[in-house]
Amino acid sequence: MGDESGIITKYPFYVLNDGCSVHQDSWEVTWTDTYVKVVISGEEQNDDQYILYFDGKEDFKQREMKRGTSEE
Repeated sequence: MGDESGIITKYPFYVLNDGCSVHQDSWEVTWTDTYVKVVISGEEQNDDQYILYFDGKEDFKQREMKRGTSEE
């Protein structure tokens, strides 16, 4: 499989950030034993949360708030 032999899944996403480039503060990645949680943030959108399971399944949730506010 060449360069992708260790890739389990790929997931496209969009960042609405007032025309600015994506930067380090645009995402947050948390690794667990069974999945990776990725939170994508932009100035013009609520945070998008992606759960990418190691078995290839995916889950998506749009948060009602932006990063820097109380989560729950």
